[in-house]
Amino acid sequence: MRTPTKPRWKTFLSELTRFFHILAKDIITLFPTPSEPFPLLSLSPEGVKKFPFPEEIKPILDIAQKYFGNPDEYPVNPYALLLAIRVAERGRKGFEFGITMVKDTDLKTQCEYACRTLKNTFERFKHQTQEHDFITFLGSRYAPLNAPNDPEN
Repeated sequence: MRTPTKPRWKTFLSELTRFFHILAKDIITLFPTPSEPFPLLSLSPEGVKKFPFPEEIKPILDIAQKYFGNPDEYPVNPYALLLAIRVAERGRKGFEFGITMVKDTDLKTQCEYACRTLKNTFERFKHQTQEHDFITFLGSRYAPLNAPNDPEN
């Protein structure tokens, strides 16, 4: 008797979730240990060296602070997650966060859309009961399977 195998899309989603977990954990380790209010808004010197876009850190975190305030209010640190998305997308200038709706704009516009997406997704996550992992929940919206602009998923 043949053992049933997991559908390819479920395997892919599982691997994508695993990837985002690892990436988010790596980004979070770049932040210094808390010692003052909102210490997570700055990276350690080692973190700045590891982040592939060091010149973007301050503008991204400045924009994010307008949206998120205290990171403890969220299921994951929104600042670290935003930086992790930036690293994962690795978008060119004007497409830094991979937001197609505002493609060919600038870092500020891309970051603001990413912040709004995260903020809205945090709210939706809070009011649902089916998914218990925020990264999986976010992935199904930020990078859904079978998206027309990603034919190979």
